[in-house]
Amino acid sequence: MVTSHDKLFIGGEWVPPGSPAAIEVHNASTGERIGTVPEAAEADADSAVAAARRAFEDPSGWSSWEPARRAAALERLAAELEARAPEIGRLVSMQNGMPVAHSPLIEGMTPVGTLRYVAGLLASSPVEEETARFLGGNLVIRHEPVGEIAGIVPWNYPQTLSSFKYAPALAAGNTIVLKPSPETVLDSYVFAEAVIAAGLPPGVVAIVPGGRELGGKSAAIILDGARLVAGGGRPAGLDAGGVKSSGLGRELGPGAIAAYQNLKNPLCLRRPSWKIARPCSPASARRPAPRSRTRRPAR
Repeated sequence: MVTSHDKLFIGGEWVPPGSPAAIEVHNASTGERIGTVPEAAEADADSAVAAARRAFEDPSGWSSWEPARRAAALERLAAELEARAPEIGRLVSMQNGMPVAHSPLIEGMTPVGTLRYVAGLLASSPVEEETARFLGGNLVIRHEPVGEIAGIVPWNYPQTLSSFKYAPALAAGNTIVLKPSPETVLDSYVFAEAVIAAGLPPGVVAIVPGGRELGGKSAAIILDGARLVAGGGRPAGLDAGGVKSSGLGRELGPGAIAAYQNLKNPLCLRRPSWKIARPCSPASARRPAPRSRTRRPAR
């Protein structure tokens, strides 16, 4: 089944994009098309930022709410996401290949826990506190929001890493514009539905799917100059001229293939329990890369 969306979430509502360009989302395992969403243009990003600014500057809006009121809203958002955790996990598994045995917990429930954690901090942290200075006198510390925040989200843990951006930003009274990766964008629509259901004010959260033109980076391709970095007697990661990866779940460019082959057999012997299967199979323990140009279909 193909999931199609034709609008962007900006200003608390679904609005038509400013461009006919679209992002096609593919199953990480089979390569088949599973969804289509609008590709936000620069004008759409500007609209999202403007809406976030209006929401932030509203004298009675999000940034001026008492911490307890913001905490209650974040608790509602956590509850809405918890109800959608199985669907979020399913979509993430289809898009980036995360095993479905893990995705509802990792991608579905980590944002729930993150939101509840920051909501708890809001309830216990004062807006203003006074403390003694080391050299005498008193120091007043006041916690204030700074404005609209941009969150650029990678493909590998889209909802988990999104929550690490929006949860503290929203808790502090900021507004946020999220740009999900084009490889994993369908789950962001479920997140937007949760934002609406939780009753967050319009403009506090916006989502603008897009490619590198709107910002981002890719650690999925390690170029020819990559070198393998060892640590503790095991392969620890990759160093590609300043772009580092902490795991071997990446695709290697031609120059790194030979080094990878030298590691492959010992690594397989160390991890005999790893099972490679289609991501939506409960038996799968590892995932394929989501990019069609670097992926080998799972068997």
